Amino acid sequence: MKNDDSQADNLFSRLLSYASREEGHTQKENFCTESLAWCLRTSSEFRIKFMNLVRERIIKIKPEKQLSFPADISKSPLEVQTQFGFSEKAKRGFFDLVIHSTSFDEFALVVEVKVDSDFENTQISRYRSELNSRRSFRNPQKAFLVSLTKPRGIPDELKSDLDACLFWPEIHRLLEAASDIDEKAGGNVYDLHATIFIQNQFAEFLKSQGMYHMRIPKSSNQQSFIDGVQFCDSIHQILLQVRARSNDVQNICDSNVHREEESGGKNVSLVLRNKGSREYFRAGFQMLPNYEMFVQCSSSVCPTDPQQKDMNFYPWGNNGKVFGVTGDFADCDGDAEKIGDWFDRAVGLVLRLRKA
Repeated sequence: MKNDDSQADNLFSRLLSYASREEGHTQKENFCTESLAWCLRTSSEFRIKFMNLVRERIIKIKPEKQLSFPADISKSPLEVQTQFGFSEKAKRGFFDLVIHSTSFDEFALVVEVKVDSDFENTQISRYRSELNSRRSFRNPQKAFLVSLTKPRGIPDELKSDLDACLFWPEIHRLLEAASDIDEKAGGNVYDLHATIFIQNQFAEFLKSQGMYHMRIPKSSNQQSFIDGVQFCDSIHQILLQVRARSNDVQNICDSNVHREEESGGKNVSLVLRNKGSREYFRAGFQMLPNYEMFVQCSSSVCPTDPQQKDMNFYPWGNNGKVFGVTGDFADCDGDAEKIGDWFDRAVGLVLRLRKA
């Protein structure tokens, strides 16, 4: 993977890049399945949201089975397994993902995962027969079979054997929502941050594969939408010009303006950022929750406040060794030259403070 690849900073994309083109479809499917299993095991919020989604679909598709599904999944100890084997006539079969209670008699959910491929002609009916046979799970009334695919039509002949149909864009949405809630929860801060980071990386990976829902603007005013597109394009161009005017920024940052999203879309920014694993640097424009210009950088020591009239200094993270300055966008009154000038001065200031 090249340094300037748009997914160069995504762990999941980098790992999947090792799959050969011939085995890519199967490997992506297994990769997504194992990543989903990890999220289900490590994030209680995501697990609860996932199981609640399954329950909603079961109520909608097979309402007669809703009483067999756990009413409060947060109180049910669950185990998560992948490649769950079972004997199928003369050959061995495997369920992609199984979520079950500690005792198999109480509850079992089989998730059959597809990404780019389709189900085999008899695959779902065979799996339903296995669940009904009592060989893998002794209580077929509490064994559920659901599909997880890209948003495409499920043939009617398959739906009759499925208890619910889930889609990858919904998983993307649940990952973002769970990360936002997990971040506000207590617990071991290091484990929590690691879980949030991996969840966000998986969500970004799904997005890079097209497995997400676009947020469609709800403004009834077409001009507002056009203004928004033009505004983002203007910020994009200003940041590229800031980079072009500074040799230091060119050495630190790659040639792209990146869109960064945190907390399930509640914090959105357009930024220039450091290449690969180099020292931390960000220069950008926060779009949500409010408009704000910022430049951030890491340093060996925490610098002192430079006391600039139109810049707010703040140390944060790692004992203040990451610091930044922010500027009020409203003060520029939409003047692109003023905005560019602020970024030029802020970048120069932050880089001098870093070396001080």
